[in-house]
Amino acid sequence: MATTSDSSPPELRRRTQRRVRGRRHDDMSQDIDAPRLLHELRVHQIELEMQNDELRQAQSLAETALDSYTELYDFAPVGYFTLDRDGAIHQLNLAGAALLGGERGTLVGKRFGQFVAVGDRADFNTFLARTLGDRNQYSREFRLLNPQDADRSLVVRMEAASDLAGRRLKVAALDITERKRAVEELVQSNVELRQLAVAAARDLESPLSSIQALVDQLQEEAAGQPEGWLEAWAGRMAQQAERIQALIQDLRAYSRSGARGRSFARVDMADLMAELLTSLQPLISGTGAVITVDGALPIVMGDRMQLAHLLRNLIGNGIRHRAPGRTGPPRIRISSQRRPGGWTIAVQGGGLATVGEPLLDVFQQSRLLPFQPAYPATGLGLAVCRRIVQGHGGRIWVEWDSDRDSVFRFTLPDIPGP
Repeated sequence: MATTSDSSPPELRRRTQRRVRGRRHDDMSQDIDAPRLLHELRVHQIELEMQNDELRQAQSLAETALDSYTELYDFAPVGYFTLDRDGAIHQLNLAGAALLGGERGTLVGKRFGQFVAVGDRADFNTFLARTLGDRNQYSREFRLLNPQDADRSLVVRMEAASDLAGRRLKVAALDITERKRAVEELVQSNVELRQLAVAAARDLESPLSSIQALVDQLQEEAAGQPEGWLEAWAGRMAQQAERIQALIQDLRAYSRSGARGRSFARVDMADLMAELLTSLQPLISGTGAVITVDGALPIVMGDRMQLAHLLRNLIGNGIRHRAPGRTGPPRIRISSQRRPGGWTIAVQGGGLATVGEPLLDVFQQSRLLPFQPAYPATGLGLAVCRRIVQGHGGRIWVEWDSDRDSVFRFTLPDIPGP
């Protein structure tokens, strides 16, 4: 049987020998290919490691760049916003949150227009629609609600452009409030200086003309005059010279009162007042003036020399200038009152410099007083006071009390917290 012959021992042996020889050949082939395969695997492993290193370096660079961009974005001094088509805030940086006066997380989703001053909202909506309508960049100034002071708006310069899809608006907002204020103050200062130059020229012309007229008359009438007449003429000329000197001193004080760049420090107004009363003692003694300080005066931030000049002018104004018909010694009262963010200081007494005139006009530097020997003043004192107070970030005004005495009030900022 074929089955029997195929399964005979000789046949089985031959099959076994063939299998063993085939296995040995396969084992030899494997022994020959193993080193090459191992080398290729090692090369491939090194390539993968190099690629991983490059990927890790690229990831590190990307993370560093992202961190740098995030820091530049978050801590930039300019407010950055991303708005959607409805004007809702999609993203903003820390400066942007500070402009709007809130935490960044709570501002996302709110409409930017609600932070725009009411009078500018219609223009802002037009600006938003126009910028989203094309790919050009537009710039415009707007007023924002001031989170620190409801009475004073912030002025921002906005640069805006839409993204490529026209769905979102990229906005950069720069707070230019102080810059605008400085420009306005500079313009106002130039106007005041021009007015002052005209008024000073007019006021200097009067005493100089008087001196010249006195000299001419002196030359004509020198012969045959009685004894003592020369002293009288000299006295009149000395009065005119004092007038010129006082005006020059006030002009110098006025120019210094508007100087910028002085560093403010703590000023104890009580100590300052004590020093002033000592320096004003000759005037106080000569007029019999009574000066009282109601309560404790505050400690404020300011320029000590300028604040001394301010109080000296106001107290001197109260002592020298009396309301018509007023008898008895001059009485001046100084007091202070706490207010949000600072203090209001009042100097009460006097009235000749302001009686019958509009209250706003008393601070005009163009309103120089005619020369009066009884009241040796130029009229620049109150203009100097206004410039000093404005330079300290405050305001000054005048009121009348029940006795028709003037009450000058001015505000000064509080000492900033730590």
